Amino acid sequence: MKTTTTARALDRLTLWTPGERRITDGIPFGERADRSPMMLDLWTREHGARHALMGGASGSGKTNTLNVITCGLSACGDTVIWAIEVAKAGQGQAAWLPCFDWLATRLDEAVAMLDAAVAIIEARSRVLAAAAARGKGDDKVVPTPDLPLLTIIIDEGSALFGIKTGDPDRVELSAQATERARQISQTGRSAGVHLVVVTQRPTVASLGDDGDFRSQLHPNLCLRMNRRADVGFVLQGVDLDTVDTTLFNVPGLLYVQDGPDVDPLPVRSYALFQPPIVNRLAHAFATARPTLEAVAIDAAGEAYAERPADPFQAPTTRPVPRQADRDRDDTTTKPRRGRAAAGQALDAARAAAGADLADLPAVPLADLAADSTQIGADDAPVIDAITAVLADAGPNGLTATEITAGVKKRRGSAHRGSVHRVLRTLVDGGQARRVAVGKGYRYHPHTTPESNAA
Repeated sequence: MKTTTTARALDRLTLWTPGERRITDGIPFGERADRSPMMLDLWTREHGARHALMGGASGSGKTNTLNVITCGLSACGDTVIWAIEVAKAGQGQAAWLPCFDWLATRLDEAVAMLDAAVAIIEARSRVLAAAAARGKGDDKVVPTPDLPLLTIIIDEGSALFGIKTGDPDRVELSAQATERARQISQTGRSAGVHLVVVTQRPTVASLGDDGDFRSQLHPNLCLRMNRRADVGFVLQGVDLDTVDTTLFNVPGLLYVQDGPDVDPLPVRSYALFQPPIVNRLAHAFATARPTLEAVAIDAAGEAYAERPADPFQAPTTRPVPRQADRDRDDTTTKPRRGRAAAGQALDAARAAAGADLADLPAVPLADLAADSTQIGADDAPVIDAITAVLADAGPNGLTATEITAGVKKRRGSAHRGSVHRVLRTLVDGGQARRVAVGKGYRYHPHTTPESNAA
């Protein structure tokens, strides 16, 4: 059977414009052998949401390829992104935090996130069933900005699903995560909830010894592997004598298999690995991220409402961070500022990639704000709305989620990333006060030197 993945022209106008792309059009992913562009389909009219599995050994270009996928998702105005990364306490996904609606960096947080996703599937399914009973609606969620696809990226699945020995609490949490992920993989397609699972060593054990879970994951993306058996786990029903990625010696080269027993397609993913470029795109796309609809928010419950806006600014009540957390400030590359610096970084990335690596389409840097992390004149309406909402906060203050809801009520719309960015700047400037409460923060309308120090 031939692959159904098609080559479609890239729309340069909407490729980098925040919120303009749609997941229903596919994600710009890379180039085929004939240099034609390839789009990765994570939602189709036929299948609905599609659960993807990506495997690649260390040095295969897995991080770069995941950046390309995350970038494509972040550009879509009809897709909300959650992410789980417990292997390195979130370090691998930190650059995309401005575009994430929720990032889980611990096992208990990951289970809470997957629980919320299961609840959203059940709630959306009830809405679909009620519409069907009245002869209305579709048989699946068709993503729109008002009813977005929910994508859950799981970076290094074995660290979440593959814990079988050691601390009994961690073993139990891993088992719970596997069960929830299996439920999502079996029931999430029509409800517009899906998984993108990434792993360095793809085996049944790395997916919690759950064969049913594995059977639901496709498309399959296979970069260089160290063992042929790992290739056979990712690419289903292929002849390993003709498709053997252990021989790959160039990062970003991979096979994409659209489904079980479908011929895999050789592809070269775009280059997106330079931290300054990733950081700049993440902050640009954060200005136009969609939010979950009311039904999903209600279903996700307390864990979602209390999720931390920034898990890397942990309150003192949280557990002592791991060594990876303590080392992060020393290992994370500081992004360069300014449009000229971003252009230089893009040129450096292209030069480092070499002539054989398929290049990203030219980034129209004029579409990116001069400094996406600072408040500008365009933020004035958001500042006014936040100030008005905080004025009614009361003695207990408000969470960032409550402030976002208040801004949306006043203005008709609110992007969570913009609200958090403005809040952070207001706190830094002494115009608002942030207090750590439990696992999150509450905000108050003004500050004093004593309270700001706290």
